[in-house]
Amino acid sequence: MGRKRSSNRRKMLPGIFLALALLAIVGLCIRSFSTEKEDTDGISRALAARQTALLLASAEEIKGAGEANASGAWYMPYGACLYEKGVWDKEVIPDDRETYEGLLTWNELASMAEKLSLTEELNPGKGNVTEEEWEAFYELLLKKYNREGAVVRKELTIIGTPNQLSEAGAWEVYTDQGVFSFEGLSMDRYVDRLVKGLVRGNQLLMVTELLSDEITYENVWIESYENQALRVNVCGIWRELSLGREGEKCGQAVADITMKEGKVSAIFLKRDSIRGKLLALGETELEIEGYGRIPTDEKFRVFQIRDGFEEFTREKLTVGYDQADYIVAGGKICAVILGEPVLAGSIRVLLTDYRIGSIYHETVSFTSDHGFTVYYGKEESERHGAGELVEMAAADARLSEGRIRIVPDEGGKIGFTSFSRKYGEPWYEGTAEVVCSDNGLLIINEVDLETYLCYVVPSEMPESYGLEALKAQAVCARSYACRQIEKGTYSLWGAHVDDTTAFQVYNNTETDPLTRQAVEETRGQVITCGGELVTAYYYATSCGYGNDLAVWGESENGSPYLKSISMSDGEAPDLSEESAFRTYLETRDPTNLEYSAPWYRWETEVSLETLKQRMDSFLKGYAKNHRELVLFREEDGSFCEADEDGPETIGEIVSMTVLERERSGYVSIFLVEGTKGAVQILRPGPLRAFLGGTEQVYQKSDGSQAEGKTILPSASIWLEEKQEEDSLKGYVIHGGGYGHGVGMSQTAASALSARGKTCQEILQYFYPGTEIGEILLTPVRNVPIM
Repeated sequence: MGRKRSSNRRKMLPGIFLALALLAIVGLCIRSFSTEKEDTDGISRALAARQTALLLASAEEIKGAGEANASGAWYMPYGACLYEKGVWDKEVIPDDRETYEGLLTWNELASMAEKLSLTEELNPGKGNVTEEEWEAFYELLLKKYNREGAVVRKELTIIGTPNQLSEAGAWEVYTDQGVFSFEGLSMDRYVDRLVKGLVRGNQLLMVTELLSDEITYENVWIESYENQALRVNVCGIWRELSLGREGEKCGQAVADITMKEGKVSAIFLKRDSIRGKLLALGETELEIEGYGRIPTDEKFRVFQIRDGFEEFTREKLTVGYDQADYIVAGGKICAVILGEPVLAGSIRVLLTDYRIGSIYHETVSFTSDHGFTVYYGKEESERHGAGELVEMAAADARLSEGRIRIVPDEGGKIGFTSFSRKYGEPWYEGTAEVVCSDNGLLIINEVDLETYLCYVVPSEMPESYGLEALKAQAVCARSYACRQIEKGTYSLWGAHVDDTTAFQVYNNTETDPLTRQAVEETRGQVITCGGELVTAYYYATSCGYGNDLAVWGESENGSPYLKSISMSDGEAPDLSEESAFRTYLETRDPTNLEYSAPWYRWETEVSLETLKQRMDSFLKGYAKNHRELVLFREEDGSFCEADEDGPETIGEIVSMTVLERERSGYVSIFLVEGTKGAVQILRPGPLRAFLGGTEQVYQKSDGSQAEGKTILPSASIWLEEKQEEDSLKGYVIHGGGYGHGVGMSQTAASALSARGKTCQEILQYFYPGTEIGEILLTPVRNVPIM
């Protein structure tokens, strides 16, 4: 028996030695993973290097410092940065791994203090520098070198590190305010706790204080509860939280989960919900039909749980649709659970008062050609006969709840007598709402999307352009409308678009049979690219050469279907050179699709006196709201963005010059020099705002004349000096096109239609690589256009 036990012990010895060796290796790994001492007996040189370097330089600057980056150790670039800046001396702190992983001494700190001009503020010590002593020194560093505020103090709830989160990369800590790098720090002890730390960009430099070891994750999604463990999504991150006990079956629910010392201490489930059409989407409240305005919780969430979990911002919600369950607790909406994708069946349009150019109305007067009902308050209503006029102002008692609804009997239209359109007092299909706001009354027309298009298409394109062009316009307009329904520009008031050129002109011209045919034959069709709904921009006419998204300073990467298109036969020319563009504009190509368009070519004159007045007005208004697009010349000759109190004049205009053009010829950088300064105007929008004016008279290529509007017809222009007695008096502006030039040219579409091209062929010409998709706000099915 004894010999047998001895034999067993001998057999066990190799295993014991192996286990001890593995433990030693694990210890070394842990030491290399975290260089911050848990027993606070010192601060590693590696961590000191990182924290100092990130105070003195950005992460991008540090990344390029020295040759030490090639070594592979995370801390070497920080040391290299300090050597380059003269903060570290290699004779005092050698450049090797053993030194970095050792503890910082007072002699070394004294050397750093001398280099950083902090010797007088430093109270010297002996031996190794403790964490407390290092933090005190770091406060001196912050006071002296953080004057631009690159390093900030933040309160962070620590959600997890790579030890809790499989998706976390090396040295990544997930928090309620994003993902941070924590190289050199030990963060596991802070998980599920609230801390205060120092942060630069996405770099967590230091945890300065544990604020609380008890936190509550509010309005999180519990996916499942099995084996005494919760699967929870916290701020977009999945965590497995152990209850350590049997609890209520609480899967698939919104909840508040309280953590105490890293363990679940309480769960508050939120199961009460309401449902209804979303009428308005505010920053702190939602208005839901049948419930009124309900405040949203501070930690308001939007979840989609079908086909996989995803969290969105509130902008994902679509006004005018019943698309979600609203989770309510404590009188507030805590979360929204999105349902199936909604069909874009209707659109909500803000009706403007053209006379004052505003979405706000002082009073509203309306009637109907059928009997109609006005709904107001919680459940109140009043009936009116056909032709009966109803008037109201903001103080009307019926608006005490903020909104009334006008519903005509079946087949009826609503007429408004308090504002007008081109053809007179307007009439609208669908229903209407009057909303009381701080700035006046708002009128919203909710109408079937296809009906809406029957009034948009004739307002945007004349019937004479032909059926196939009208069909292409209908598909573009439908695509644009659906994109705006998703985008929610007017969600605060419960609308999707207004009825002006800021979106699509609506009901400014009466509908016609051919337009209705075009809409009906393309019913439900939208343009998609890669399965996503596109923004189908369109415009009146180009100079024969369309533009891409650079017009607005954007890259075509996100919208590859919006390209710069030459509408002539043969290879597209490069018009970026001044001489090439002038020759192009002076030569009228009969093969060009827009050759016969009146705005294909145009010219106008403007005096220096008028230009000075426009520039002064431009600098006082537009330039202050778009400072990044109007640059002023500095004393050294460079051009820079001005502050809010920038110059409001550059004196008398001395010269104007095109500095840069895009390939399609439109002006991208324009120089205006004056007696008191000079400005560069970037991109077509600001240029058109500066050079345009209502007093302008334009000579068009068909011999007709047109009065100007507040902006220049296009930015495809060149300037001819107008001289009198060897003195500059003004300019002749030679131009081509009308509109921004991005997407579909309506006059070119008409020319293609006349050549026998189909709607699908027209759309493929202007939006290459796209497809016809279904009308869902989240398109899921596509078929080729061609």
